[in-house]
Amino acid sequence: MQKPILIIAVAAVLGLAGGFALGFGIADIRYQGTLDRARSFFPLVPEMRSVSGSIKKVQGSVLTIETPPSANPFEELPTVREIVVGDATKIVKNEPKDPEEFQKEMEAYNKAFAEAQRKAAATGSAPGALLPPAVATLPPLPTSFTEKEIGLADLKTGDQISAEADKNIKTDKRFEATRIVVQGTTAPGGPATITPATLTSPPTPPTTP
Repeated sequence: MQKPILIIAVAAVLGLAGGFALGFGIADIRYQGTLDRARSFFPLVPEMRSVSGSIKKVQGSVLTIETPPSANPFEELPTVREIVVGDATKIVKNEPKDPEEFQKEMEAYNKAFAEAQRKAAATGSAPGALLPPAVATLPPLPTSFTEKEIGLADLKTGDQISAEADKNIKTDKRFEATRIVVQGTTAPGGPATITPATLTSPPTPPTTP
């Protein structure tokens, strides 16, 4: 009599354990599905050739910078990187142009843009459209800042910089920069002071595919 009871008890325990396992399995599948859907909203960036951040230390020809965390919550990237300044590294600083000079450049660009549109219309293009040959005749798009070349000695703690490389540096904690652009300075205990010129630029003209 005891043997059938023991068998029933073991079967009940196994059934209960199986039920828990099945329940956890279903929950895990549902969680994984939700996770996969969430990941689809944050596609991975295959490579990065530049990073931006604030200089925390300058030691010889090596800059230690702190960068913002990745905008993708499913991807961890270094937030502290060492930027090596080599002999071929170009260092520039963005400085605002004289407003009158920038205004003249914009007027000249707008005039050239209108002329390119007129020529495009004369060839039967849709109104407002620019054909590639017409775009090629446009002068460079004006910017509200100029680049002043500086040296390594001009870099200091608190400078906001962007560092470019000639390779994929997405996960590199240390790399040699080909170009460094100083964009502003972080005041002690305060937010970054960015050169106004780096925040504004003329709109890009429309082009036909």
